[in-house]
Amino acid sequence: RLQQARNFMTNTLNAFVGALGTSALLNRIEAAQSHEALRAQYDEWYHAIVMSREGRREAEALRSKLLAVI
Repeated sequence: RLQQARNFMTNTLNAFVGALGTSALLNRIEAAQSHEALRAQYDEWYHAIVMSREGRREAEALRSKLLAVI
């Protein structure tokens, strides 16, 4: 489930925001070794998603899906 949550966060950032502006966050997500470490990145992940036009429309659905596995 940790890898599933990590993949979800990484994939949604790449799809809605792009890797260029979120590379530091992506690195921290990949380095997370526990659900707690991944949860520590949640606020920044959500903020990045909401700040993108497409992500803003999908933010609540994405948030619900992530919280189900994190």
